[in-house]
Amino acid sequence: MSDQSGLKSFMRGQGFFRHRKFSGVVFLAFFAVCFGFVLTGESGGDRKDRAYLSNSDDINRTDSNVADIDIHDLPLKFYPLLSKFRFVKQISLDCRQGDLATDEQLEALGKLSFTNLEYIILTNCRLVTDRGINSLTNLTSLKGVGLEGTAITDTSLDTISSHMRLSSVNVANCKGIGFPGLQKLAGSTPLKEISFSADNLTQEQILNLFELFKGVNWCEIVDRHEKLDVEKLKKKAAEKSFSLVIKPTGALQDLYGIEK
Repeated sequence: MSDQSGLKSFMRGQGFFRHRKFSGVVFLAFFAVCFGFVLTGESGGDRKDRAYLSNSDDINRTDSNVADIDIHDLPLKFYPLLSKFRFVKQISLDCRQGDLATDEQLEALGKLSFTNLEYIILTNCRLVTDRGINSLTNLTSLKGVGLEGTAITDTSLDTISSHMRLSSVNVANCKGIGFPGLQKLAGSTPLKEISFSADNLTQEQILNLFELFKGVNWCEIVDRHEKLDVEKLKKKAAEKSFSLVIKPTGALQDLYGIEK
């Protein structure tokens, strides 16, 4: 699989590392192309791609240099053991069930000293709320969060824009997200890539968001009811010099077949 398709996977809720094989060196560089995950040339020895961790035995036998871990099935009591993964870049809790990850898990992650962690994937984590997102402010190395299908509200976007420096944010298919929260996020200086739904927005509100973009170079809008004037929005995107993708489905629909 090409790097370009791997880049698309983060904002689509899948993460990057599960799509790309590394030998010896993990190349991570954050550059602005569609779907927003990227990699900078950073060496970390013989670092493995991805590990699925569901118990303490999995943690103990996994190389501490692993770059990407999936912990959606890991009981909360084992979270302190994750501190061994000092070089982890991405943590995934997304799964089809949608009821495994909670705010308690995020609070536990926020207490660990991850200094290299850049991405957290929470797609379809329906029990994650604003409380859980607030706990992620302790992870100052974070660059991107995949929050599609979570139970967050505009409060989380206020938290992200005020207390975090994220360059990639996916909040598509989140019923609690509206124009006030997206206004705050859209004006965030570090933001480069954003994905959101059109359900709670008008065409004029979306155009207003475009005007607020400072450094955004890629935007995806999930328009499930196909109510938007696509040509008008794409014209404005071209004027503002960012890539715009408008689709009737997001990661919830494409990956899990969930209608939100």
